[in-house]
Amino acid sequence: MHEPLPLPLAMLIVFGSAKLLAEICERLGQPGIVGEILAGALIGPASWMDCSNDTLKALSDLGVMFLLFGVGLEVKSSELLKVGAKATLVATIGVIVPFFAGWGILRAWGAPQIEAIFVGASMVATSVGITASVLSAKSCFTKSPAKLFWPLQ
Repeated sequence: MHEPLPLPLAMLIVFGSAKLLAEICERLGQPGIVGEILAGALIGPASWMDCSNDTLKALSDLGVMFLLFGVGLEVKSSELLKVGAKATLVATIGVIVPFFAGWGILRAWGAPQIEAIFVGASMVATSVGITASVLSAKSCFTKSPAKLFWPLQ
């Protein structure tokens, strides 16, 4: 097995390919997050890029922090309080449905309980981040229906 890539080089490859594919997707009329997900699938742990688990974990943690922090900057607490009860219901469903969908599918496939729980939790985190990113990219984040998704962050 090869030596893992140094963190700066791995970050350059990940961020560069994500930005490039996001730009291509945006020019094709799709949200940039589609290109970023595609970049992750192309250079992820099952592909040609040999990174240590620590490197991948650091990159994934940075990505989640940047995504949710950036979207959180657009939320005004006064407007969040206006959508209160409805937003709480949407947030609750937005956590429960992806979790049980991921968990249920893996259990149906015969996966161990711990793996099913992990996939369910991953589905929750992914659905929240992608919803927020798409709403933000389409400049819909401050429109009334989108405000219902704010508590998910």
